[in-house]
Amino acid sequence: NDEIDDIDYAATNSNLNLVFNLLASQLTDEDYLFIYTIDHGDLDDKLDESYICMWNNENYYASEFASRVKAINTKATHIVMGQCKSGGFIPYFTDSPNICISTACGKYEDSWPIRDTFHPKYGQYDEYVYYWTLSHESLVGDTNNDGHVSALESHNYAKNRDTQPETPQHYGAGYLSEKLTLTNILT
Repeated sequence: NDEIDDIDYAATNSNLNLVFNLLASQLTDEDYLFIYTIDHGDLDDKLDESYICMWNNENYYASEFASRVKAINTKATHIVMGQCKSGGFIPYFTDSPNICISTACGKYEDSWPIRDTFHPKYGQYDEYVYYWTLSHESLVGDTNNDGHVSALESHNYAKNRDTQPETPQHYGAGYLSEKLTLTNILT
């Protein structure tokens, strides 16, 4: 309710490509990129590939998403995905040492909202994404008490509280998962 429009573009494939191109032209190897997707996703059975459901019945496939994200030069990229079948995006990033990705469910699973819970201001939440986000509030996800919540701590906090029939997934090469926060990489 701050009267500032939080949406710059309609959620279409061409607009997402426009934003990825814009980011690729502006970010450098000193920048951090955080990507947070929610809403709907599915699996193309013929291709055995996950995708994000976009406007106008468009599908944004995991391979295209990964290709666009990898083309953006960053020090580190942190991706959190809450849509159904989101675990199918992870294999496209396992060759990327500067990218962490956490998903609400596996490749062949649906993602579910919190049962019988409705937030008066924000409505009904996807359970994994709710707890992932909550892990940063007052640093409740900071399990090693270093004053920061890492990508791995966020994922584990959400995964350990998720009661839905889904299997949250996470990938981050080497130490990145343990050191990447929402603002930087801890030394």
